[in-house]
Amino acid sequence: LFRPESLAIREAGPISGTVLHRRFTGSADLVTVRVAGVELEIATPPERVSAGEQVRLADTGTGVHAYPRVTGA
Repeated sequence: LFRPESLAIREAGPISGTVLHRRFTGSADLVTVRVAGVELEIATPPERVSAGEQVRLADTGTGVHAYPRVTGA
């Protein structure tokens, strides 16, 4: 489970992805980034990235939780 504020766009981030779209929410934008076939939603300052742009992501230190995929439930 990734909260939008758990990852941030950083030049030297260890995770690479492609921006799919950006949605303005007031004080921040919610940016959908495709990483290894998975879509993640990231909170960023407004007007920071555009669709199609390649970005790098890093953990912000607020906590990222990984849960195993549940099948057959």
